[in-house]
Amino acid sequence: MVEDISRPLDQQRGAIVEVNAGPGLLMHLKPGSGEAQPVGRAIVDHLFAAGDNGRIPVVGITGSYAPQGVARLLAHILDMHGKKVGLACADGWFLGQRQVESRDSANWAAARHILMNRSVEVAVLENSSASILGEGLAYDRCQVGIVTRIDPAQHMGEFHISTPEQVFNVIRTQVDVVLPSGVAVLNADDPTGLELAALCDGEVIFYAQAAAALASHRAQGGRGVYLHAGRVMLVNGQDETCLAGVDAPLLAAEMDSTQQEHALAAVAAAWALEVPQALIHAGIETFEFAPRAVA
Repeated sequence: MVEDISRPLDQQRGAIVEVNAGPGLLMHLKPGSGEAQPVGRAIVDHLFAAGDNGRIPVVGITGSYAPQGVARLLAHILDMHGKKVGLACADGWFLGQRQVESRDSANWAAARHILMNRSVEVAVLENSSASILGEGLAYDRCQVGIVTRIDPAQHMGEFHISTPEQVFNVIRTQVDVVLPSGVAVLNADDPTGLELAALCDGEVIFYAQAAAALASHRAQGGRGVYLHAGRVMLVNGQDETCLAGVDAPLLAAEMDSTQQEHALAAVAAAWALEVPQALIHAGIETFEFAPRAVA
């Protein structure tokens, strides 16, 4: 309550009589008399700077072979980058280094917990096929969409998804929601990944076990990541860079090829999010594919 709204409270015996967590705007937007006032716009303008859309980077991940490995490695890299990361995957959901829940969290509910937490600066969210079909995605668009290798045989069940075409229509959801300013990270060694590229509104970064799979994409000026003698190579058109001489254990020739692919996908996603190469290098050298303990 004030005499003059343009003056400080302490100069005019002003007082706060209520703090309302959910103020009603209807009386201002549709008054009984007089002109409507755009109070909603004033609130939004106060909360967000000009040109800010209020979004944080969201990374969505799906695939057939334990894609939580990609999610956890990417979250590790982003954490080293100094970001407060919210992670929801099959290993649980996490805020920074703290595991909040240990049950399978590659679902809508866990993703919403992450997205509603105001401390989260980057959200890394795994989406299982069952969750996509039964619940839908917890977000409308994402900055990065990652699709790892797809096996149609692993996607049969209660939703009667049994043919490669049906599986493709489910998996494409992750690519369909990539923002025009965003990036789809796709597997060039998987024919499904090549088909998905045409559906992306934004850029596509391919990853592959060998350079040959990226030849066509590079010829068109595209970006890609591949493995050469245990080292990660970043390509941008015809330019090629070794990722700070990385020779990490998880990329060694004797390691499981799926883990190698997941490491490459995480590197590509970190590159898409403009993480410095030195930090990506440090992240994949210090990460181990092992279950996290509850903090």
